[in-house]
Order: sequence, then structure tokens, then C-alpha cells
Amino acid sequence: MSIISDGIKKELDDYIKDFLKTLRIKIIDLFDNINRIIWWTPKIWKDRDWDYAYLYKIIEYKLARMEDCIRNGYNVDSEKVAKNIKICRELLKRLAKDEYEHEFISEYYDKYPIDIENINESINNRQNKITKLDEKKYKWAIEDEENRRKYDIEYLFYLMKKYHRHWWD
Repeated sequence: MSIISDGIKKELDDYIKDFLKTLRIKIIDLFDNINRIIWWTPKIWKDRDWDYAYLYKIIEYKLARMEDCIRNGYNVDSEKVAKNIKICRELLKRLAKDEYEHEFISEYYDKYPIDIENINESINNRQNKITKLDEKKYKWAIEDEENRRKYDIEYLFYLMKKYHRHWWD
């Protein structure tokens, strides 16, 4: 006669299987977390707290990882979702670089340079030399630069607001 009944033996077997399954999942999670730390370390190492460009870089990196996961996963609309994420990533890269200067602005500064050593005299000379047309072009270029930057910001956050809840695998 058996000391342990069949019902208790089955419960014990089920408990051991559940325990081993849970242990396996925890070990896999541990290695996934270590791997994630390794992948994030270079980004965090370069991160700084004083500039929005670093925020954009962190978000862009996270979205790149999400895009890769979604492309290689089982999302029903993986191509559409990945495309929206890619657009957001490109906008974030552009915003982080902050290279919206209109080419006229560099021409303007070449045409009307400022001598740092004699700044007051240089500014006065510059103001006397600037033509009305150049002044208008300069103002237009500054407005154009700001409008393009604002458009990118608005489009980025529009896409994120509209689609971010679909960005999962």
C-alpha cells in the first residue's frame, strides 16, 4: 500500500511542474533584463538632463527597439505600426539634430559678419550695411525655420497621441 495517495501525488507533481515553470520564466526574465541593461547602457551613458535633444534621442532609441520587435513579432498590422514608429523616429532624429537653419541664414552671416573682438563697432557697421531686402529675407528665413520645427513637433506628437496604444506586439 502506498503512503501517498494518487490525488496527493498528482497535486505534488503539478506543484513541482508549476514551480519549475515559474523558475524557468524568472531565469529567462533575469537574462532578458541583463541583456536590456547592456543594450541601454551606451545610451544612458551619453544621456544628459539639461537638453530636450537628449530626451528625443532616448525616445528615438526606445522606438527603434519597439519597431524592431513589432516587425519581428506577431502584430496584426506590423508593417503599418512599424511605419508609424519609423516616421516618429525620423522626426525625433531631425528634432534632436536641430538643423532647421535656412541656407539664407548662413549666407546672411557670411555677408554681414560680426567681429567678436570689436562687437559694438561690428554690430553698428552691420546695421548700417543691411539692406531692406536682406532684412526681410532674414526674418522670413527665421520664421520658416521655426515653422518647420513646429510642424515636426506637432506631427510627431500627433502620431504618438493617435497611434501609441497600438505599438505593442
